Amino acid sequence: MSDKTENVLRITKIKDDVCEFVLRNVDTSIANALRRVMISEVPTIAIDLVDVENNTSVLTDEVYCASSRYDTAYKPHGRKLQIH
Repeated sequence: MSDKTENVLRITKIKDDVCEFVLRNVDTSIANALRRVMISEVPTIAIDLVDVENNTSVLTDEVYCASSRYDTAYKPHGRKLQIH
């Protein structure tokens, strides 16, 4: 028997818009590189100006506007992105 641990990438589910996998026994730099590639493939939009008319949430307007910067253009389950 070998003492060497085997690197594993096992795909558990794959569909048109979903891929689930298990990644084991790899260096963190490899896992991080894979994560960066996946993030770079997600379409994003740039939000330049946000005008809040009536904020009824517990978040301040500034926090709400700042968090909207992290939205992606991808909406799952067939929903379309609408920009007004």
